[in-house]
Amino acid sequence: MGQAAKIIGEHQLAISWLEKAMSLKERIIGNFWDFDAQRFIRSGWIAVSRAEYEKRQDSSGRVREVLAEKGYVSYQVFGDNTPDASLLGLVYPFGVLVPNDPRIQHTVRHLAAS
Repeated sequence: MGQAAKIIGEHQLAISWLEKAMSLKERIIGNFWDFDAQRFIRSGWIAVSRAEYEKRQDSSGRVREVLAEKGYVSYQVFGDNTPDASLLGLVYPFGVLVPNDPRIQHTVRHLAAS
């Protein structure tokens, strides 16, 4: 969108959109790149059993309890490691990263091995 705004002469709008795109890219990398596994994860918060919650609470710390409207507690952990080809969308069509980015290459190798 930033490039489109630039082409039609909307330079301030182009700058604003490009800044938003860079911010989104930083958040995607910051939240969804798994440094330990050297690949992107599929999604953020996922519901798990209490046992899995407690196990992950001791190891990663990225856990939370969520109180539902009906008053029951559900347990969630951050990081769905399920291999998913939708991660390729980070390159095409969304252009968050380029194909030769090492993070994408690691992710692709993981997908191919799964």
